[in-house]
Amino acid sequence: MRKATILVNSEHYKEDEISPLVHEIKDSLGTNIGLFPALSVAPGTVQSQVVEYDRINGLAEYEGKAQDLAAQRLIVDTTFHKNGVYINELANGNTSTLAKSGYPRAKVPGPLGELPAPDGMAVGHGGLNEFSFDIDVVEDAYGYLIAFTLATNPEANPYNWTLRWCSSHKVTLGGFTNGSKYKFAAAGVATELNIHFFISASQLTSE
Repeated sequence: MRKATILVNSEHYKEDEISPLVHEIKDSLGTNIGLFPALSVAPGTVQSQVVEYDRINGLAEYEGKAQDLAAQRLIVDTTFHKNGVYINELANGNTSTLAKSGYPRAKVPGPLGELPAPDGMAVGHGGLNEFSFDIDVVEDAYGYLIAFTLATNPEANPYNWTLRWCSSHKVTLGGFTNGSKYKFAAAGVATELNIHFFISASQLTSE
């Protein structure tokens, strides 16, 4: 059976996708730095690289901007690769260690079949109109689905639930309404959408 791994190349991420991805990785690596003692590029350096990328990307158009952005993107992509290779070697297929890196999982070829529900999910407040989610890692999942609905919706009615995909077991989602209470569910996703949801008992207000 092929070992679980994370992606080590970020070239296919678009300009507006690479920054939130790398920020998430930087935060996860900083929080779990004890698990990754010999990173090729330290989280602080990752931070400075993506901040510079954001700065250039946010500038008004000027002659040479595309070249400057491409050069800084190459730096970010190189760091992504170096740290990713190290993490894969260190984790040696351990899905919990891989998940704590913040890196997206590499897709496993072929269907894995049915996955169990996560054991739990922590739901907290993010920024304005946001919730943060920390789903217990599901073995062999390469992504996660988070479902939410108003607390007044009967759980048996699936049509009033909204689904959001995320590549990491930790994510912050926005678009909620202040003053409303929500119920949440989460599931790990394999290469077949044959999944079981963990239903959170939390009913939080987004205020």
